[in-house]
Amino acid sequence: RRPNNAPPPPRRPSNNARPPQRRDFPPAAKRLQPPPKEVVLVHGFAHSGTTVVAQRLREARRACWVGENRYVEAQWTQDAYPAWHPGYGGKNARTCQNHSDWAHAKTPDQKAAALRHLAPTPKDRRRLGKAVVLAWRRAARPRGPGPCRVFVAKDPRFDTIDFLPAALRGADVPSITTVLVMRHPWARQYLSENSRTPPPPSAAAALAQWSAGWRRALSAVGERWCLVRMEDLLLAQDAVEAAFRRQGAVEAAFRQQGAV
Repeated sequence: RRPNNAPPPPRRPSNNARPPQRRDFPPAAKRLQPPPKEVVLVHGFAHSGTTVVAQRLREARRACWVGENRYVEAQWTQDAYPAWHPGYGGKNARTCQNHSDWAHAKTPDQKAAALRHLAPTPKDRRRLGKAVVLAWRRAARPRGPGPCRVFVAKDPRFDTIDFLPAALRGADVPSITTVLVMRHPWARQYLSENSRTPPPPSAAAALAQWSAGWRRALSAVGERWCLVRMEDLLLAQDAVEAAFRRQGAVEAAFRQQGAV
């Protein structure tokens, strides 16, 4: 028996106790964020700096981040189209299983073609786009109090560069900006578009894969896009914010003149 003056034994942790979860951003509001006026899609190879660029765009635009924290990719928060490695809570596992054409495709061009087959008609694109926007509104984390009308969606893949803008336009999103993040093909952090595969076996193979990916990316962009070199951003931390400020100033001037 324990003496009366002995301290109580430590409580054993419950098997059902949940570990503390890290949150980089405030929890989502109980109600949906309003429909976005603009969606900024940030694409690039895995480990090329899309997180850094997307985070700085979020700060510059005072935008919502689509996801619980800065490491969450927008593709993981929805199940309307297939996601690469939907390990974030298994949100997208059902989609990958159902869309076998996309799952079995080996190249970005083949995967892009499989995505286009998901919504071949304007009616299909509208339906799919509305499902994506609704899921992103639920997942969006604002930068501060109050709603935000710009969403930043980190999407480090190349097969969705033309697919997502088409779907979002079908859902009546007024403005869609595509930001491509390029990094030197022999950077140590660079692996491949699919980050769970081993790196290319040689420098020549890495360059060939890098070149093929970027040829595909640059041929798929729409009307409103820009290219950010990660090395330039590392040397000039304010480059992205300054570019967006200049763009906003130009657009404001045109609006005052009634040109747009």
